[in-house]
Amino acid sequence: MIEVLRKDVEQYRKRQNQDDSMLCIINRCWNRFDDDVRFLVQRFDADASTEDETRRESSAVKNFLSLLSQWEFDEIEPKMLQRVEASRRALKKLIQAFERLNQRNKRLTDLITGKTEITYANDGASTSDENVFRVEQIPEDIDGQDEQVESLKTKKEELENHIGELQFQLEKTMRKEVKLESRLYDVTKQLDTVKFNAANAPSSSSTTNDSTANGVVQTAQPEALKKIEDLKKELDAAQKININRLKELNDMLEKNKAVTAECEKLRIESQVVSADAVKESPEFKLLQTQFAALLSESIHLKSQLQTTREMLQAFRDESNKNLEDIKRDEQSADERHNELLLSLEDQMNAARRDYEQLRMEFEQNVAGTDHTMCFARLGPAAKELKAMVTSMKTMNDHLKQESGRFKRKWKETLSILAKAHKDLDHERKLHEAPDYTEDAARRIRYLEEQNERLKKEAATGKNEEVGLMDELDSIGHAFEQMQEQNLKLVEQLKERDDANLKLMSEQLRGTQSVKKLKEECDLLNDQTVNLRQELSAQVLLLEKVEEREKLLIQQKKELENQIGLHYQAMENSKRKTAELAQQCADRQLQLERVNSQLAEAQNVITKKTALIETDSFKIRRLEEEKLALKRKIDQRRKFERADNIEDVLMEEIREMKDMLKCPSCKVKTKDAILTKCFHVFCMDCLKTRYETRRRKCPKCNAAFGANDFRRVYIS
Repeated sequence: MIEVLRKDVEQYRKRQNQDDSMLCIINRCWNRFDDDVRFLVQRFDADASTEDETRRESSAVKNFLSLLSQWEFDEIEPKMLQRVEASRRALKKLIQAFERLNQRNKRLTDLITGKTEITYANDGASTSDENVFRVEQIPEDIDGQDEQVESLKTKKEELENHIGELQFQLEKTMRKEVKLESRLYDVTKQLDTVKFNAANAPSSSSTTNDSTANGVVQTAQPEALKKIEDLKKELDAAQKININRLKELNDMLEKNKAVTAECEKLRIESQVVSADAVKESPEFKLLQTQFAALLSESIHLKSQLQTTREMLQAFRDESNKNLEDIKRDEQSADERHNELLLSLEDQMNAARRDYEQLRMEFEQNVAGTDHTMCFARLGPAAKELKAMVTSMKTMNDHLKQESGRFKRKWKETLSILAKAHKDLDHERKLHEAPDYTEDAARRIRYLEEQNERLKKEAATGKNEEVGLMDELDSIGHAFEQMQEQNLKLVEQLKERDDANLKLMSEQLRGTQSVKKLKEECDLLNDQTVNLRQELSAQVLLLEKVEEREKLLIQQKKELENQIGLHYQAMENSKRKTAELAQQCADRQLQLERVNSQLAEAQNVITKKTALIETDSFKIRRLEEEKLALKRKIDQRRKFERADNIEDVLMEEIREMKDMLKCPSCKVKTKDAILTKCFHVFCMDCLKTRYETRRRKCPKCNAAFGANDFRRVYIS
C-alpha cells in the first residue's frame, strides 16, 4: 500500500513537472505568436508610438513566467486578461494593415481598369462598361470575403479567450487535487510510521497499556474518519468540476475546429485563384482581346510589307528591263553614229583631195592665163581662158558650199551624240534612284510613313504592355508575400491546436488517474478498517512515535531554515536574471536603432545609385545623339567637298557594310543578339566565348548565360 502511494506521489510530481513544462511551451508559443504579429505590423510600416508600445509589451511578456510565480491567486486573472488584450491589440493592428493593403490593391485595380478604359475606349462603349462593372464587382466580393474572415477571426478569438478561462479554472481544480494528494500522502506516511512502530514494539508493552490505547484509538478514529470523508467529498467535487470543464472544453474545441475550418476554407478561397476564374476574369479577356488585336495588326503589317516588297521588286524588274532596252538602243545608236562618222570622214577626205587638185589646177591655170595674157590680150583664146576661169570659180564656190554643208552635218551629229549621252546619264540616274516616277515615289513615301506610324504604335503598345506587366509583377510579389505571411500564421495556429490537443490528452490522463484514485480510495477504506483493528495492538508505540515526531519537528525547522536560505538565493538569482533581461532588451533596442540607421543609409545609397544611373543613361543618350549629329555633319561636308557624288555614296555603302560586320571578329555579319545588354555580334563569336568560358560581352563586359543570346535576322 505504501509503495502504491509512493508511486502515486511520484506520478503527481511528474504530472506537476509536465504541467510546468506545458506552461513554458504555451508561454513560448504565445511569445512567438506575439513576435510574429509584431514583426508583421512593423513590416507594414506601423507608427513609432506603436513600436514603443510593442517594445514595452515584449519586455513585459519576456518576464511573464517569473512574474507569474510571484503573483497571488487574485492577481493572475487580471494580468492574464491584460496580456490577452495586448495580443488582441496587436492582431487588430495587423488586421488594419491588411485592410490598408486591400485598399491599396483596390486602388491599383481601379487605376489598371482606368488605364484599360483609356487605351481601349475606341473598342466600343458596351464592352468597356461591362468590363468596368466586372472589375468593380471583384473588389466588392473580396471585401465581403474579408468581412466574413474578420467575423470568423473575432469568433475564434472569443472562443480562444473562453478556452483560456476554462484552462485557468482547470488549473485551479488541479491545484486543489494536488493539495488533497499531499494531505493523503501525509496521512499515509503517518500510517506507515504507526505500522512500523507497531511491528517493532514488544508484546509486553502492548498488553500493559491496553486501556489507554483503546482510549486513544477511540479518540483518533473519528478524527481520521472525518478527514477521510472530507477528502472524499473534495475529491467528488473536484471530479464533477473536472468532468464539467472537460465537457465544456470538448464543446469549445469542436466549435474552434469548425470555425478554423471555415476560416481556412474562406482564406483559401480568397487567396487561391483557379484557372477558370482567371480565364473568366475581365483582365484576362481584355489582355486576350488586346493580344488578338495586336496579332491581327502585325499580320496586316506583314501583308502590307510583303505587298510593298513585291511592288518594289516589280519596279526594279521594270527599271532593269528599261535600262537594258536603253543600253541596246544606245549601242545601236553608237554603231550608226560611228558608221556615219566614218562615211563622212571618207567623203571629207575625198573632197579635200579634190579641192587640193582643183586648187593646184586653178593656180596653174591662173599662172598660165597670166602668162598668155601677157603675150596675147586679144583673140578667142583669151575668151576661152576667161570662161574656164569663171567656171573654175563657180566650181570652187560649189565645193566650198559642199564642205560647209558637211561641216554642219558633222556638228549636228555631234550635238545628237551629246544629247544621247545626256539621256543615257539621266536614265542611269533614274535607274540608280529608288523611285524614278512621281506616282511610285508618292506611293513609296506613303507606305514608308504608314510603316513608321505602325512601328511607333507597336512600340508604344509594347511599352504599355511592359509597364502593365511590371505593375502586375509588383502586385504578384506583394500577393505572394501576403500568402507567405498567412501560411506562417496558419502554421502558428496549427502549433497552438497541437498544444491544445496535448492538453486535452493530459486532461484525459488526469481523469483516468482520478478514477484510479477512487479505486485506491476504496482500497484505502478497506485498509483503514483493517488498520483500525490493528491500532489496538499499536497504541503502545505512540510514545516512541511522539518522541520521533519531536525529532521530525526539529528536522522540519532545520529544513525550513534551509528552504528560506535557498529561497533568498533564488530571489537573488531572479533579480540577476531580471537585470540581465533588461540589459538584453537595451541591447536589442540599440541593435534595432543600428538596423534602422543601416536601413536609412541603404535607402540613401540606393537613391544615389538610382540618380547616378539616370545621369549616366542621360550622358550615354547625349553622347549617342552627339555621334549621330557628327556623322550627319561629316556626311554633309563630304557631299559639299566631293566632286563626284557617286564616290561618296559608295564610301557610305562600304561604311554601312562595315557596320553590319561583327565588332569582335570583323569578318562575319551580325546575326546574334545578347538579351542582357542588347549588343549584336555574330553567333560563332558568342558560341566560342560561351564554350571557352569567357562569358562576358565584348563591348560592355556584362555577364551572360546559355539562354541570354539568340539569333537575329537582319534584312
